[in-house]
Amino acid sequence: MADPVQLFTIREAALLLHVPDGWLRKKVSARSVPHTRLGKHVRFTSDHLKQIVAAGEACLPNPSVPSQGLSTRARRVRRAAADERAVA
Repeated sequence: MADPVQLFTIREAALLLHVPDGWLRKKVSARSVPHTRLGKHVRFTSDHLKQIVAAGEACLPNPSVPSQGLSTRARRVRRAAADERAVA
């Protein structure tokens, strides 16, 4: 006999994901997170929770690729200084 799959309710899944129940309910209603429906009941497997976490991961910037690293104000000041030099 196959091992039974562990299923989590919305409340249990929200606790494991450290998110509010309401947030997870909205995502289920919008069908934007993987889940299983058993009749009217919504359940999550461990794989579903892993997919939700993976979908929310953000890529970190690559430090070997130089970025502007300047604020809008700093870029504006540099541009103005370059313009003054061009005029002079």
